[in-house]
Amino acid sequence: MEVIIIIALIVGIGIGFGITYWLLQQRIVEQQRDYSQQTVQTVSELEKSYESRMRETIASLQTAYQVNPDSSSKQLPAGSEQMFQASFDSCQQACQNQLAENNQQLQIAIESLQASYEQQLSETLVQLREQQESFLAEIRQQLSSPEIQELSSENE
Repeated sequence: MEVIIIIALIVGIGIGFGITYWLLQQRIVEQQRDYSQQTVQTVSELEKSYESRMRETIASLQTAYQVNPDSSSKQLPAGSEQMFQASFDSCQQACQNQLAENNQQLQIAIESLQASYEQQLSETLVQLREQQESFLAEIRQQLSSPEIQELSSENE
């Protein structure tokens, strides 16, 4: 009978560890998903900003061409190409920098979450071990009590 209780206790502790591990893993996955969504949103905002700047540049060039079409017709293509290229390069660099920064922040967040998870798991393991030892000590004490020894000797 005592062996069954001890086995049930060990199985219960194992299940507790498994559930705790699974719940913490789910929390980490959810936090990673949220951070990835934030990164995608930031990249999308950068792309919209780039598109807006390009529209402004095109509108500015169209206005300049309409104001003085004869004198700027020869200069507009070369100047606009350089301006477009410079604008494109700067936006592309800004996007790459933001993406690198977001990736670095994501990596730091993942490492932080892993450390936190490992800390929580370690604390939970220590608590469960203490509870197990306490419970086993209580069972041993109950098993060694004279009344139980008396009952077991009567049953034999």
